[in-house]
Amino acid sequence: MAGISVDEQRRPFIVLVWCGDEAPEGVRISHHEEVPGSPGAAPDPSPALTSVDDVDFVAPSLEGNIASVRLDAPGEGWTVEPEPFVLRPGVVYSAFGHRGYGSSQVNIGGFTFSAESVAKLKPGSVLLQAYDERWPSPDRGDVVVSSEEFKRQGQDPAQCE
Repeated sequence: MAGISVDEQRRPFIVLVWCGDEAPEGVRISHHEEVPGSPGAAPDPSPALTSVDDVDFVAPSLEGNIASVRLDAPGEGWTVEPEPFVLRPGVVYSAFGHRGYGSSQVNIGGFTFSAESVAKLKPGSVLLQAYDERWPSPDRGDVVVSSEEFKRQGQDPAQCE
């Protein structure tokens, strides 16, 4: 699983939790932007979107089953390409942990977030997307859980199958 949290100084960080010995090798963050239309063309009621890669956080060799990386200043062996990463207001970002690259890449728990959703978080809580039977549609929605619940859910044997 992957989510986002804030520390006591309200600095955002990505948190990953996984099962087994296959630790993530990085975290990728991207966002969508509208593709500009041709000059003089009629306005498109549903403009095309393109994915823009923002950053790739490259993990050191990770031990255990939980890791985190600060967005503004990765440390503890994490590197970021390109740097620095700055949250921009009004942009919805997609993030996911991954292992491997190219056609052998395996994604770990993607989620979306924005500067506005991060600003609402309290230390000790994690924002992620999950399914909830209380919602009227089968879509994923924002869920905020405690750090302890996030770790428990991410290492639940039912999630690990």
